Amino acid sequence: MHQRHPLTTPCKYSLISLCLASTLVPALANDTVDPIETIEVSSAYLQGYNAHAASGATRMELAIKDIPQSVSVITNAQLEDFLLTNTNLALDSATGVNVERIEKDRTYYTARG
Repeated sequence: MHQRHPLTTPCKYSLISLCLASTLVPALANDTVDPIETIEVSSAYLQGYNAHAASGATRMELAIKDIPQSVSVITNAQLEDFLLTNTNLALDSATGVNVERIEKDRTYYTARG
C-alpha cells in the first residue's frame, strides 16, 4: 500500500488557496474608494480669559506650560465680569479651594494638595 507524505495534502490546499487569492487581488484593486469626509475645526480666542503666564511663591514669571503642577488662574477680566470684589468671592470661584465662613468675621481657606 502506498503511504502519503503528511505534508502533501496541506501543500495542495495551500497552493490552491494561493492561486485563488492571486486571481482576486486585481479584482479588489479595481474597486473605487469613496473619498473621506473632511472636518474643519476652528476656534476663537477670548481676550482676557486665557492666562499664559503665572507667578507664585517663587516670584518667577513662568509660562503655565513650564509649571509642573496643576495651575488655576483667575484673570482680571474674570474678576470684573463676575463681580468678584473680594478675596472670598474670588477664591470661591477657584478650582480646588474651599472657603468656609464661620460667624461674621472668620473665614477658613483649605486647598487640596
